[in-house]
Amino acid sequence: MCLACLLSAMLLTGCGVEKEKKVYTVENETFSIEMDGDWVQEDGAIDEFLCLVSQNGHRGIMVLQFPKAEGYDMDVVREKLESMLKIDFLESAEAPERIPGMQNLEAYTGTVMEAEDLTGEEEAPCYIVYGETEYASYAFLYVTDEITPKRIRLFGEVCASFVENAPEEESPEEKEILREEDSAGQEEPEEEIWEELPEEVSGSSTVMWFNAVSAVPACRLGLDYRKFGGFTLTKHDRDLLRELLEETWEVTDKESAEEAVEWLLSEGNQKEFAETMELFGETLEGIQDVAPDERGAWIYDNYEVDEEHAHLWASWYNLYEDQGETAIAAWDYSRAMSFLGFFYIAGYYTQEEALDESLEIAEKIQGAWDSWDAFMVSYFVGSEWSSEESSSDLQEIYNELKEEEDSLFGLEWNLEFEKNW
Repeated sequence: MCLACLLSAMLLTGCGVEKEKKVYTVENETFSIEMDGDWVQEDGAIDEFLCLVSQNGHRGIMVLQFPKAEGYDMDVVREKLESMLKIDFLESAEAPERIPGMQNLEAYTGTVMEAEDLTGEEEAPCYIVYGETEYASYAFLYVTDEITPKRIRLFGEVCASFVENAPEEESPEEKEILREEDSAGQEEPEEEIWEELPEEVSGSSTVMWFNAVSAVPACRLGLDYRKFGGFTLTKHDRDLLRELLEETWEVTDKESAEEAVEWLLSEGNQKEFAETMELFGETLEGIQDVAPDERGAWIYDNYEVDEEHAHLWASWYNLYEDQGETAIAAWDYSRAMSFLGFFYIAGYYTQEEALDESLEIAEKIQGAWDSWDAFMVSYFVGSEWSSEESSSDLQEIYNELKEEEDSLFGLEWNLEFEKNW
């Protein structure tokens, strides 16, 4: 499950008459808030996220905690939240008068873009409050169908009920005692291989080319698509990524990570797609005699399918007819490239292992397509096949990225790769 899907469970629901209050506590028990007792606490994906939804699907609340000991200051928290949820049209707003124990309060109104899966609308208004304690930086998020002064006031009351229960830091003597107790009778653990890529590697044309292969999905998820792996190298992000990989792909270690990459490269969605398109052509007698640009209308006129899906299936069959079994291989290759970065951040691959396999995939990609545009057409159709929905949003992201100054897609397609790691 990507970071945007984890947050989608939260957007959200309503109020009404006076209701009995209830205290909602985050999974790691380091903070709580109080509000109407009929809201439902959802899985926050990681222990530091409190996610509440009401019952009618129109409003919701998230309180996100980012411990400072893990490198999160307010600037990082703002950037992370706003990129993850595609928040735009931000304007300064009045912050709550007081949140217990919290300083440097800031508030904004804005719009969550691409919110159709969250509220049923393409966009959804939101109100955000940022603040910090000595222990952590926080973001309080309220998403609803309409932001009004009354709703902001009511949300301010929720924020004002915040209670932090930060863990007490042990003294040096206590830490030493705990360390000795933990290590008693156990072998010394192996040192974790987990460090930043050297700048001459991370900024090289070769690694930037790798990043371009997965730039569109990374951008869609709010990740840093110019960074190998997309995430920052913090324990918080590593733990979050490990949970996501286990939940969505059952990847928990080096062996299961290798199996996921191997499946994408040897089978993936492309195998099922090719088998289905072959059967599709045999079943729809006469489709081969229809001009490619007329097949969508022909399917719609002759079969019980809505117009949108008729054109989707026509475009899929056209690509399969033109490119054969590897027609949507770009979809699998792009995900494999993303995974290698993820596995490096998660600590399952070393730098050299992740980059070596990325190089192998990049060479396969160069040999199968002749341009970024051709590669992305295969990727878009793979996305459509996987979701059975239009890829127009991904195409829009690609077009925007191509227009950027110093765009990754300005890199030469047939770049001569240099292994400098």
